[in-house]
Amino acid sequence: GSHKNAPYFLSPPSSQSFVPSSLELPCHPLRPNLVTVTLERDEYIFILKKVPAEICDNCGEYYLSDVVTEQVLEKA
Repeated sequence: GSHKNAPYFLSPPSSQSFVPSSLELPCHPLRPNLVTVTLERDEYIFILKKVPAEICDNCGEYYLSDVVTEQVLEKA
């Protein structure tokens, strides 16, 4: 089933591509913070700094809300 309100995952800064999550619920516990997001589109690489996200204290993965994801994709 689809989790319509589940956040999307963007790959960590060490990776060079946008990777949507499988729409599974995120890790826990999460804490708000600002992250650097790296996206790849065609032959271009976009680096966006100070993007609001929720970060997992256990694994370090970060998650963006639907609204923030839309804003990030519009900028790239």
